[in-house]
Amino acid sequence: MRMTKTVKEYIRRNVYVTIDRKEPKFVNLHGYLLDVSPEWTLIYNIVDFHLDGYSIIRNSYIERIRHNKYDQFFDRILKKEGIKKRGKKKLSINIRDFRLCLDGLKKQSLNVIVECENKNTDNFHIGFIKKVDDKTISMLTYDACGIFDKDLAIVKLRDVSLVRFGEEYTRIFSKYLMKSQV
Repeated sequence: MRMTKTVKEYIRRNVYVTIDRKEPKFVNLHGYLLDVSPEWTLIYNIVDFHLDGYSIIRNSYIERIRHNKYDQFFDRILKKEGIKKRGKKKLSINIRDFRLCLDGLKKQSLNVIVECENKNTDNFHIGFIKKVDDKTISMLTYDACGIFDKDLAIVKLRDVSLVRFGEEYTRIFSKYLMKSQV
């Protein structure tokens, strides 16, 4: 996917969009585009009529970004419910430099989800970014019981397809972690 006039217009007009993903199929993103770079797209997620955090998706995983009649109808509902106005929130995240972007999330001590969804790797990491270098992210991750893994997860930057943060899931889950390791 490349930055088109249409995508720029979606950002300028702050319209609700659907991002159809190449892989995994049928796992689309919905919400308001905040920024697009040559390699990444930042969207403020909408889930069940609620603003629910942010996703940074690698553009090569995007099949298309659409704003069709269904999205337009949904956009009108969100406007009438007062949700759309809150979707204009600006973030100080630089998606043009992915390493700096991740370092910014690290500095904010945000609980993040990093997904690697490609043919060679299919990983899901949830936790806190501890270190970012030119090739990898080191994360303190935890399991479904809120127990931290003994070793840091090392994720290759080139394998990352999606980063999610600020979601209700991670915000609530992180309140119940074994806090001694954070």
